[in-house]
Amino acid sequence: MKNSNDTCSRRRTLPTRPLRGFTLIELLVVVAIIALLVAILVPALQGAREQANRAVCLSNQHQLAIGLTIYALNNRDMLPAARVPTNNEPANVEDGKSDWSIGGNASLSFACKNGGTWYGLGLLFYEKYLDDPKFLYCPSQTVNPDYMWPSGWEDNPNNVTTSYLYRVFSQISVGISYTQMMALNHLRTDQLLSPIAMSSDIFIDYGQGSVAIGHFDKPGNWPHKKPNVVNVAYSDGHAAPTDVDLVEPAIFKRACADPNDILDYDQWAFLFFRGLDDGKFTELKKAFYLGPQKLPWE
Repeated sequence: MKNSNDTCSRRRTLPTRPLRGFTLIELLVVVAIIALLVAILVPALQGAREQANRAVCLSNQHQLAIGLTIYALNNRDMLPAARVPTNNEPANVEDGKSDWSIGGNASLSFACKNGGTWYGLGLLFYEKYLDDPKFLYCPSQTVNPDYMWPSGWEDNPNNVTTSYLYRVFSQISVGISYTQMMALNHLRTDQLLSPIAMSSDIFIDYGQGSVAIGHFDKPGNWPHKKPNVVNVAYSDGHAAPTDVDLVEPAIFKRACADPNDILDYDQWAFLFFRGLDDGKFTELKKAFYLGPQKLPWE
């Protein structure tokens, strides 16, 4: 019979292996591997998130396109009105000046409520053609609170802004004739020979107390980059992306150049929308210099 004291004695005398930690080199290797994985995965995750945001934005534009189509059907084929001058009827202005000068301009067509009055894309929500105001906001907008949900909607309830520009505006500017402005403010969907662009991602930025192309001093203000895309709603109810780089890479750089480089912002917007109609931007390229540009963040 074994003695229990002998067993305990043998257990106490068994050799033990000393504990050993990681060496400095091993730790550095692990850290380097983790850093490498992060460097590989983070851009991929960011790219996947941007693809998801683009899909949501395109879906928003599709909802706007449908809303505009139904609105026109219920309003004698007329589209939502822009912010109009103080006489409230652009058609009655005969000289092309006077009250037009304080009407809404293209650079401010991302606003959809001013002084408590709804107009433009805001009328789609006000008249219940949109059931969710989030349809008016692109999730890729992350820099300017005027373009973001919920700040653009909630920060100033009497002056609501969105992520999207609306084609119809009412202020005559350089390069835009009175006849063209009248036609723009009296668009009828039943008279269009082909679909036209009605709403687009922001391609004019609002900053420093004024409206200007060229305030894209932070890369986030043009929402979809690399490729430089704008999602667009069309008058027949469909929506589609336009990659401006495939047309002319200088268009994006011109829009993001020095704030004082483009003075006729409304003409730029007017011709940009016309370019979205056929995807060629012929008039825009003719009216504006599109030579080599250097972006502020390059």
